[in-house]
Amino acid sequence: MFDRTITHDCEDRAVSEVLAFILVFTIIIGSVTMVSVFGMQSLTSYQEGEQLRNAERAMDALSDNFNDVVRYDGVTARAGELNLRGGSVSTAHKGTELTVFVNDSTNVINRTDVTTGGLVYEAGSGTDTIAYEGSAIFRGDHTGNVALEEPMLRCRDDTAVISLLVIDAEPRTLQSSEINQLRLTENTSKTTRRTYTGVDEVTVDVGNSEYKMAWERTLEERGFDGECTFSGGDGRVTIHVVYADLEY
Repeated sequence: MFDRTITHDCEDRAVSEVLAFILVFTIIIGSVTMVSVFGMQSLTSYQEGEQLRNAERAMDALSDNFNDVVRYDGVTARAGELNLRGGSVSTAHKGTELTVFVNDSTNVINRTDVTTGGLVYEAGSGTDTIAYEGSAIFRGDHTGNVALEEPMLRCRDDTAVISLLVIDAEPRTLQSSEINQLRLTENTSKTTRRTYTGVDEVTVDVGNSEYKMAWERTLEERGFDGECTFSGGDGRVTIHVVYADLEY
């Protein structure tokens, strides 16, 4: 007589194996899907973060080189390479509008207007930027902006020095995946240096700017938002504006 009990055991075992295979296969597919979705997001964020760090380092090296034209009177040209490995760099950056007011002891106000121009890097996402303007480096995104390297401004004791770089360049977008050769040459016919004595106060106002928050914070920290004052009107203020052409 045929034993049906053995048949049922075989069938149950087969069903269990099929269910186990389906369950394991589902777990594997779900895990792969989760890793693909969240892993790719993390990888993309990491890649963008690396691009921005590379951009910061590249801009820092370039600005340190170019700023020699502002620091030293005998240096009128500097060349450098820009290799950011991702994103793009625009020379069409209008920069920041700055107005310097020098109030002397006779209440005469001397005014100097500057629009910095500069270079701006945009990451692939299009929301993060790094700009070189006025001899400083700024980083910005949709939440705000901050100075990575501050401009050459100083107010202490009875002396204030304001040194700014104005960059003039043909509007162009450079692919930062390539190594770009850049050359900054001072336009000595435009560069100005003015020194004022008998000064009571010097202030710097920020006009149109994509990095207004960072500029205003920097000026506040350096005392140029109304705190750069001199007792007895004995202050000495030097405003040095270097105009330079950028070639690439």
